[in-house]
Amino acid sequence: EIYTQKADPRYTNLMGVTGFKTTADDMTHFMMMYLNDGIYKGKQILKKETIDNAFRTHFTYDDNISRQQGLGWRIEIKGGKKMLYHYGDDTGVESSLVLFPESKIGLFTAFNNPVGFDVKTEIQDIIYKELYGTVIENPEELNGVITPLKKIAASYFYMNDSHTTFEKIGFLLGDRKINVKADGDTLILDK
Repeated sequence: EIYTQKADPRYTNLMGVTGFKTTADDMTHFMMMYLNDGIYKGKQILKKETIDNAFRTHFTYDDNISRQQGLGWRIEIKGGKKMLYHYGDDTGVESSLVLFPESKIGLFTAFNNPVGFDVKTEIQDIIYKELYGTVIENPEELNGVITPLKKIAASYFYMNDSHTTFEKIGFLLGDRKINVKADGDTLILDK
C-alpha cells in the first residue's frame, strides 16, 4: 500500500534518534548485511522479510515522482532500478549510506565539511549512471506529467533534509508545518 501526501506524518523523516556515531568499517558490515538479505558472516541478523519491508515504498508524495520513502530509507527509482539512501548531517558534518541492491553495491561517505552534501550526491549520481545508464532526476520533476494542483494541496512537515520546495519554504518561514491549498490554478501557502 502506498500512502498519498495526506498520509500519517510518521512516514516522513521526522526527527528520531540523533547523533549516531560509527566507523567506516562498521558501516561496511552494516551495508553487507542489508545487501545480503539480512545475513552477515553466515548468520541471519535480520529476516529477509524485514529487509524487503524496509526497502518497499511506504509513502510517496506523488506516483509520478521517483523519490519515495521506505522504512528508514529514502528510495529513488528510475527505469525500475532502486537506489536506497539515508543521509546524516549536522553542523559541519555530512554523511550518507547508499545502497544499490540490484548490483549489491553499497557506498558510505563521511565529511567534516558542509560541502560534503554536494560531493556525496555527485558520487552517488555518478555510480547510479554507471550502473544503470541513466541519471537521477530532479526530485521535483514529474516526468512530463502535470499533477493537478488539488493533489499537491496538503500539510507539509519540515524534514531535516528537505527535498520538496514546500518543505524548504516551510523551513525558511521558521515553521515545521506549512499548509498548501489549491485555489483554481493558484497554490496558496498558509502557516
